[in-house]
Amino acid sequence: MGRIQAIRAPRQDGPRGRLAGAVACSTTDAGNWYDAPWIGLAVGELARAGAYASCQCFAKDPSNWSLADGCGQFNVFEVVNDNDSYKNLDIFSTDLIDYSGYVGQGPCGPACDAGALGEAVDLVDKSTDTEARMGAVAVPEGGPGAALRRPENGYRYFVILLDVPSRSVQLGLVHPQNIPAALAPVLPSLPASFSTDAESAILSLRLP
Repeated sequence: MGRIQAIRAPRQDGPRGRLAGAVACSTTDAGNWYDAPWIGLAVGELARAGAYASCQCFAKDPSNWSLADGCGQFNVFEVVNDNDSYKNLDIFSTDLIDYSGYVGQGPCGPACDAGALGEAVDLVDKSTDTEARMGAVAVPEGGPGAALRRPENGYRYFVILLDVPSRSVQLGLVHPQNIPAALAPVLPSLPASFSTDAESAILSLRLP
C-alpha cells in the first residue's frame, strides 16, 4: 500500500530532548546563506546531535562544500543560495545532496525570469526560460531540468514522489480545479493509504 505521511514538528518533551531554537546561518548579506528560504528534507538525527556541519552539511569535507557529497539533504523547493547571487523568489528549484553526489541544478536565479512568462505558466524549462512542455524527473544521473513557478493567485497542491527502487524523484504542481484522473485516489481527499495500482498510475504521471 502507498502511504501519505505528514511532516510533523519534533516533540518538545520526547525522549530525545528538544531542539534548540532556530539559528540563522548568517544574519547579514555577507553570509553564504543570508535570506535563503527553502523547504527541504534533512537527516533529523544529525540536527539533534549538533552534527549538521556548516549549516547545510553539503560535503564530506565542509571546507570543500561545492562537491555536494555530504550527509544528505533534499532541497524540495529552493529559491536562493550562494551569497544571493542566484536569488529568485518566484522559481522553486529542486536538488538532492548525499554521499553518492549531487543531483539537480539548484536555483536558476536571474537566468529564470518569471515576469516574462504568461500568467498560466506553472512549470519552467530552466535551460530556455520558457514554459516546460512536460514534467521533469530527477534520477541519479542528473536532472530535473525544470522548476516550479510560485503561484501568483490561489493555491496549489504540491505532490512529491520518492521512488526508492528506481532512486527517482518527481514533483508535481496541481491546480485544485484541474486534478488529473491518476491523482483522484489521493486528491483532494488525502487518504491515509492508497492502493499499489494508484501508486503506479501516479508514478507514471507526467505534468503538465
